[in-house]
Parts: sequence; C-alpha cells; structure tokens
Amino acid sequence: VIMDASYMTKGLDWAVAENARRGSPLFGKIDTSKVAAMGQSCGGPQAFTAAHDPRVTTVIALNSNFPTAAAAGAPGRPANGWNADKLAIPAAFFNGGPADSGYTGAEASYKALSPTLPALKASLTSVGHTGAYPMPELRYTNAVLAWLDWQLKGDTHATSTFAGPNCSLCQDPDWWIDSQNLP
Repeated sequence: VIMDASYMTKGLDWAVAENARRGSPLFGKIDTSKVAAMGQSCGGPQAFTAAHDPRVTTVIALNSNFPTAAAAGAPGRPANGWNADKLAIPAAFFNGGPADSGYTGAEASYKALSPTLPALKASLTSVGHTGAYPMPELRYTNAVLAWLDWQLKGDTHATSTFAGPNCSLCQDPDWWIDSQNLP
C-alpha cells in the first residue's frame, strides 16, 4: 500500500480556496486556522504524513499507526525521514485493543512522540480493527469527537472525556488509555 498524503493536502488546498472564493457555498465558513488530519487503518500514515503541512493543527490515527524512525523505508512507509518522532502538533491514536492490527504500531508510534506534545493513546478493547464501524460504537465515536472538539473548537470541557482523574474513558473498563501533557 502506498501512503500518498498528497490527496489529503490537495483536499485541504481545495477547502482553503473554496473558503476564500466568493460565490462558493463554503465562502467564509471554514476556520482554516484549525485543521485536523485523520485517517483509518492505512489512512493513518497518510494523515500523519499530511500533518507535516503547517496548516494542520492536530492529527488522529484510527486503528492505525505512523512509522517510527526504526520503520522508515519499510514498504508503504515515508522514505523522506518524516516519522512520529518529528511530529510537532497534538496527536491522538484510537484503536481497538490488542485484536486491532494497528495496535502494536500505534504503541510504538505513541512512544516515539516528543514527550512535550499533547498526545493520547486510547484503546477500546471490545472493537478490534474495524469493530467500531460495522455497527456504530458510540463510545469510540464520542471519544474521537471530544478530541476534535478540544483541538478544533477549544472546548476544554471535552477533555474530561480523556483527561483528569475522573475522565469518562477512565471510568469505562473497556478503555485502556495513556496520555501526556493533557490539561
């Protein structure tokens, strides 16, 4: 699988242009200072590669991972040296626990991030690799939305989903979480 993040950045180029184009249904409706890149499975590395674009302000891998320096150059991985350890924006990994094929890579990617970045690794152990998608798993969906609400809308209340001693994910025995530098 070739991880070509240019499709994501081309989509961002289009959205920014439509936001600025008079007559566009999107004219003036997009906050281009708050942009998330997000990808599922093989799309996770694309999202993390697109996060190299300075317009991207947060990145999420769903049931996926991003290469560490040790994995660079492997098939389907960026050969340009852009690895998890170089990321400079808040990042989140949501996966389906040990049964998820992206789980081990997400663990390594999370550990490779700078210790100064806000980051979250959250595993809903009951869903596996695509278990949240064949039938909606609202706990998974709501956790991802809380990250986006915090990062894109500045909703600090949303962090109670994954941060603090009484976070809602912390109270659910099906979630395993690890985080750093969250409010």
